[in-house]
Amino acid sequence: MFVFDGKFSDAKKIGEKLNAKLYLTEYYLSYAITKDKCEKNINNSLVLKKVDSSNELPLIVELEKEIFKEDEAVALSLSKSVLVSSNRAQYVGYCNKKAIGLISVEINKDEAIIFGLGIIKDFRGKGHAKDMLCILMHELNNKDIVKISLEVDSRNPSALGLYLSYGFERDHIYEYFRLNLDAIK
Repeated sequence: MFVFDGKFSDAKKIGEKLNAKLYLTEYYLSYAITKDKCEKNINNSLVLKKVDSSNELPLIVELEKEIFKEDEAVALSLSKSVLVSSNRAQYVGYCNKKAIGLISVEINKDEAIIFGLGIIKDFRGKGHAKDMLCILMHELNNKDIVKISLEVDSRNPSALGLYLSYGFERDHIYEYFRLNLDAIK
């Protein structure tokens, strides 16, 4: 695997010269909070509830498995690590009292990093991810956070479109090239 900064204009040429194929592009996005753009844009009856007890782990693990296709051990480990962290929080999105999604955040002084935003399959495409993002961004704005950042994979164009539509900007782009070692003989 070769990783190139997206600003490096010869990455594709070098990848081709090495017979490596572009595997994915990862975008690091940021949002400078100057005004809460989301405050009046929440259309669905979505409630965001912070996970604050290990009693909620079975629900979180099931959501992680369904949304992100994680196996149970990985989902449990990830969820526990967020729950015990002093600067991370995980939220469950509920629509009509049904748990439909997750979103997590790490807060470092006045900067927040959003990760793990996902909606279960049957509820995708209905604006719930947008609502969860907006509710969390509004809450972060009220906590004097000045910058929100996240990363998104090029294989998830709907997520990239969502973030860009709400004012996130591309800070860094990384291109991952994969070389098939079996082809080298």
